[in-house]
Order: sequence, then structure tokens, then C-alpha cells
Amino acid sequence: MTTLAVSSRPAVAPSLPLLPPLRLHLEHNRKTSNSPPWGKSAGFQEPVRIMLSKHLSCVFRTASGQLFSQSDLGTYQLTAHQLWRLAATEIIAGHLIGGETELLVRCSSVLLGRATPPGIEVSSAHASGASWLGHPRTFTILHHHCVQLLQPKIGLVYSWIVMRERQRLFVFDAHPEAIRSVPGLGEPVEYAHGFPVLR
Repeated sequence: MTTLAVSSRPAVAPSLPLLPPLRLHLEHNRKTSNSPPWGKSAGFQEPVRIMLSKHLSCVFRTASGQLFSQSDLGTYQLTAHQLWRLAATEIIAGHLIGGETELLVRCSSVLLGRATPPGIEVSSAHASGASWLGHPRTFTILHHHCVQLLQPKIGLVYSWIVMRERQRLFVFDAHPEAIRSVPGLGEPVEYAHGFPVLR
């Protein structure tokens, strides 16, 4: 008679690798090419992308600047929207001091010169400044903060420039046309129910 030894230990699921810190990165939407044919795996290497508006989307970058791909989603067993929420939560958590969100700001003229509309530059210790525009939770926190700080008479307009691979964010109390005349700044963006919309 053969006796089978049965382990009383519960089966242990294989542990998932630790998700690296991610930052949200804004990009202009491009016309997508046709999907790769059957049998091709190129689509799995495409970056994870969240559409924010008609013209803007959000991708995810690691601290080294590497794009987070569709294949990476499978590795960490996450959906794109789960990753999006996690990245936003990480941004907020990194700026909580005494239960309140703290942002560093300075006058926009420090970097852009005096011939600019009244505004501020928003600095972020754990992400590019423009990362705050990449999710409704973070953008709403930023927008309310800027409204209190600038008390706009015209309306808040957001824009950014890329310096040393970081998107440096500026917020102005101005018409969009005034922002287009500032050399180096990107297209003006306005807050629309938590999402960035080009104007």
C-alpha cells in the first residue's frame, strides 16, 4: 500500500516584482498607425497611454526616464487605470506635510523673464511639475491651490517647457493668446473638470 504525503501548508502565490516609482508625463496625441498583424508582439512594447483629452495624453516614466510598456502591465498584473491611480496617489503622498499638500512655487519671471503675464512656476520634489496635470485628482488639487494663490481676474492658464528632460510647469492669470507669445512655452492648457484641455 502506497501512502501519499500531503502538505498542510497553503499554496503560496508567486510574489510580484516591486513596482518602481513612476511619474506622469504629458504628451501630445499622435495619429496611431495600424495595429500590428497577428503573430507580431510589437504592440506589447507600446507605452501605456491614458487619453486625457482630444490633444493630450499621459504616459508613465520611471526615475531613469524609461517608458512603462503594455508588457510591463502584464508583469505587475495591473490595468492601465490601476497604474494611473497608483501614480497619482504616489505624487500626492510625496507632497503631504501635516495632512496637507505642499507645493513649491516661485514667480514665473525668474526663469522666463519679466516680459511674461503674471504667474508662477510650480516645482515638484518627486515629479516633474507638469505631472500634476496628468490625473484629475492631482490636477484638481493643483488648480485649487493656484486659485487661492493667484486669485485670478482673467483665468488660469497652464503651460510647460522641457528642461533637462523634466516638464517645468507654469501657471498664469492670462488669456491663452498671451501665453502663445512667450518664447519657449508650450500650448496653453486650461482646467476642465480635472482634465487639461488645449486652448
